[in-house]
Amino acid sequence: MIFKYNITVPLTYNEFEICSNNPNSELLYEIERLCEEEFKVVFRTYEVPGYGDGYDFDDIVKVRLYSTIVDNNQTGNIKRKNDYRLVCEINGMLVDDEIYAKKFSEEIIDRICKRLSLLFIKHNDNRHLYQPRVEPVWSEAVFNRCEYSPFVDVKRKTLEKIDGNNKTIYLEDHIYMNDSMHCIVRVSIPSDEVKIGEWLSNEDDVVEFLMNEYHSALGAESIKSKFFHLFTIIEFCEKEYEEHNGSKRLLADEEVDMIVGGIEKQIDAKNREKIISMLKNDLIKANDIGRIGKLENILKWMGIEKYKQFGFDKPIDKKLLSKITKLRNKSFHGTKENTEDVEKEYADAVEVLLYIDEKILDFLMQTSQNNIIDGVCLIYGKR
Repeated sequence: MIFKYNITVPLTYNEFEICSNNPNSELLYEIERLCEEEFKVVFRTYEVPGYGDGYDFDDIVKVRLYSTIVDNNQTGNIKRKNDYRLVCEINGMLVDDEIYAKKFSEEIIDRICKRLSLLFIKHNDNRHLYQPRVEPVWSEAVFNRCEYSPFVDVKRKTLEKIDGNNKTIYLEDHIYMNDSMHCIVRVSIPSDEVKIGEWLSNEDDVVEFLMNEYHSALGAESIKSKFFHLFTIIEFCEKEYEEHNGSKRLLADEEVDMIVGGIEKQIDAKNREKIISMLKNDLIKANDIGRIGKLENILKWMGIEKYKQFGFDKPIDKKLLSKITKLRNKSFHGTKENTEDVEKEYADAVEVLLYIDEKILDFLMQTSQNNIIDGVCLIYGKR
């Protein structure tokens, strides 16, 4: 049996200031107006008698994203923050098992939440204090299901041809899961920035990996965890875009061989191979500008030269990048830290990295547009 699902999932975002257990009771995010995208789907079922290679049903799935006001039976026109909520709807999903309805909806909602989180951060002028991470409230999700009538009609007709005897029962199920949602400066997200089609169609594994890191750094994570998630994106760029770092080697291969050959016999035979390998590798990597200069050049190549703090543009220069990189190295090597200063040091670095990584993700998503699948999504039913 093929079922058609309409799924409604409330979305929420964390409200806690970093390094604090106090919720921000004033900031409210909302979508400017309804955003909707249609996707063509083909469901191939193997349950229609006489069609061993499968029978295809063409249909449309609609994904909607919007803000709404919940009627909490309040009198008067004054609305509280938890009267507002974000909602994502997936209408017309075709599946032949409830397991797949949950699986596909989770994949769609997961992508939307990560992109929406990035969008919220872009419109957040106080990211030094507050870093919302959008997540689904599955405990309040509603799954409405009915039998897919085109499938029922086709199956009935084929069975009638076979034995002339067929009865059809139409069922409609409602699954409700209830819990509470705690969601007033209102931040209205322009609808033209909510690009559901691009968010759900891009199949770039690199973008997905880095988006996961960025999303993990938001919300009520510890400040050190935030830092390491965000710095992972920096390290990816250092390796992936090495050809754009603008550095020049200090030694040619012939010079490296000459240096290594000059000291090779002076090293004890027991450790010679390991030491020579390490030395040669370091000499080959030796360059004229160092790690900070290379990172600065890569970011400039991406067009990332400034970040905003309290509404003002500030330069992303060697001094700033050196400070962040030293913090990473100190933490990685387990250097003892002054607990009184460490939270502020990490918080300052996280604020800057949020801006830098946001621009990196923008750059990567822009350059990966050619990977967007243009066409129809084919869904296979159970054999």
